[in-house]
Amino acid sequence: MPKFCTSPFTMLDIKEDGSCSVCCEQWLPYKIGNLYQNSLHEVWNGPPVRILRESMLDQSFRFCNSIQCPELSSNMLPIITETTDEQKTQILDRNLPADTDIKIIYFDPNNSHANIYGDDFLLRQIKNKYPSQVNLTYDRSCNLQCPSCRKEVINVTEGEEYNKLKMLHNNIINSLFDKPHDNEIILNITSSGDPFASKIYRDFLFNFDPSPWPNLKIGLQTHGGLLTPSNWSRISQWHDRIAYVKICFDAAKKETYEIVRKRGNWDQLMANCEFINQHLTTGFGIADFIVQDLNYREIPDFTKMILSKFDKFDYIAFYLVNNWGTWSNEEFERHAIWKPTHPCHSDLKKILQDPILSHPKVRLGSLEKIAAMSER
Repeated sequence: MPKFCTSPFTMLDIKEDGSCSVCCEQWLPYKIGNLYQNSLHEVWNGPPVRILRESMLDQSFRFCNSIQCPELSSNMLPIITETTDEQKTQILDRNLPADTDIKIIYFDPNNSHANIYGDDFLLRQIKNKYPSQVNLTYDRSCNLQCPSCRKEVINVTEGEEYNKLKMLHNNIINSLFDKPHDNEIILNITSSGDPFASKIYRDFLFNFDPSPWPNLKIGLQTHGGLLTPSNWSRISQWHDRIAYVKICFDAAKKETYEIVRKRGNWDQLMANCEFINQHLTTGFGIADFIVQDLNYREIPDFTKMILSKFDKFDYIAFYLVNNWGTWSNEEFERHAIWKPTHPCHSDLKKILQDPILSHPKVRLGSLEKIAAMSER
């Protein structure tokens, strides 16, 4: 049956320059517009994004990076039933009739018979006139200085840059929430820094009242060091609206963590995760690990640590390290252990055969293909 990616129909990613995409730019390097030049409605429904959506309906995925994208590389995209030309046009126009017979099924990778969303969830999302997940990535403020991400600490709290980002933020929030509605929206905060290090995001989380929007939720994407009991208590209005908490560890040992997560505090991270493990009563808990040459040997130990210490976390996700412009090409080649040309690539393949990685909570993503090749 044909595969289908819902991201161009559901997800909007907004950068600090106002440019918009529908996925991680390393997985799908395609811009659909700019919020400094156009309204959110114009960006979300304009010609560029329609062309991208067509590439999902015609099965070409011609704009996607099939190696970096974990869904494409692991063959875990949703399935869509065969569609007629008329139905494809209706999908592009976001005008599917209520009684449509199209089915979009996203299977749990660990149970091929389990539809983890329900029969009409994804179909409901692609009919929305506005995105159902908005990634607020325009403020890169963070108290860490991870070498894979930045060359210096970024903390925007005042001045011209802050005012520009604050104006962008206000425009986005006002566009999405100008009046009460029941649209399903998740605000993901943030994949570009930390939600509690950013003054813009922190003020929003602490002060915004979500009550007029019953289907508004947040996803917290954080390094975890600032997800303290104190900050948790200050977002109490969101506690029953949390879709997920995604914490990026990238290490199983304090010594490694202090290298790959420069300026990070391992002991604080462990304490915060123990707290969240007990207090996250709604949504998913997700433990992320971005694989590179400095940490790949800790993949099995990391998995065991999460399974034993943080049992309420729903799954463990692994990703390939990217170059976000902070490394030279030579530096990136040294860190990109996942590339077959890397001198230690064969060691990575051996590690991926560890039995613990077959645990139902583990999602190898783009590493799935490397693990499968090493079994041959």
